[in-house]
Amino acid sequence: MSVATITRHGEKFALVPLAEYRRMAAASEPVPPDYPPVNADGTSNALEYARISMARTLIRNRRAAGLTQ
Repeated sequence: MSVATITRHGEKFALVPLAEYRRMAAASEPVPPDYPPVNADGTSNALEYARISMARTLIRNRRAAGLTQ
């Protein structure tokens, strides 16, 4: 794929087709981590579960706010 470039205020930018930009943007979205496995007795690691739960909440809130990082 050839990419056109433009220069604005001394900074160079690449112009890509909108479909390609959307594909790249979708591929860069974070995937929420999986919860820890449940043991045979129905328990799981509470600390690991809490960390993953907070991470999933942060990811969900960043997406809702339109933030990428």
